[in-house]
Amino acid sequence: MILLFLYTAYFLSLGLCFPFIGNSYSQHDGCTDIVHQELSVIQGMRPDTKHNMAFGYINSIQSPLIQVGPDISIRHQSPANLFPTEASVILNEIIYNQDKSLIIRGRVSQLNAERLSRVPVEGSIVSLKFDIFKYDKSRRIWYKSLSTTQHGISGEVIKAKVIYQLNGRSSHQEIVMEIVPLVTAENLEYLYLATSSDNIRKVSWNGPNLTECHKQHKLQKKNKFNEMIDSSILI
Repeated sequence: MILLFLYTAYFLSLGLCFPFIGNSYSQHDGCTDIVHQELSVIQGMRPDTKHNMAFGYINSIQSPLIQVGPDISIRHQSPANLFPTEASVILNEIIYNQDKSLIIRGRVSQLNAERLSRVPVEGSIVSLKFDIFKYDKSRRIWYKSLSTTQHGISGEVIKAKVIYQLNGRSSHQEIVMEIVPLVTAENLEYLYLATSSDNIRKVSWNGPNLTECHKQHKLQKKNKFNEMIDSSILI
């Protein structure tokens, strides 16, 4: 009986909280998991496998109006193919709802910031590829905790804003973007969601399985974009 209780508690904990490192959480509100992860830009710019801070990248953003290619060099001494050598965006923060919503904040180059500022991104259809890297302490290896497949995902940009951080010599540019999928029964797209290096789920990004949870979360999520902008300005 005690063993059964321990197993039950363990599996319930997996559904309620992912073991994210640092300022991060995953919650379950009765409808779906919400993943909110704050990421280390410093670790993203120069990954150090001796430090366990999570980090991530957007590898590309493409649309008929704009191509945001990888132009930020990633400096690391890790084994080949473990981390990318360049990225379009070094992520600060990401929020993902399994009831279909993605909000990202990250650092971009001056050139890509100018491109994003000139083009009316809101309302456009974009495709993107991204990876979030975390360290599995128990197995002592790095893995992707949230990532797209090699085909990426596509969706409509609901909101987008370029933020210019003016901090003297350390000035930089950030993009905050909210994306929702184009729901379809064809050309299904997926994300990989992992709680550890050996516990990976493949979840649908644009499947037709809309539920009442999707309607409920529209009210809950409408301020997340502005909250992310506020946190970006304060940093």
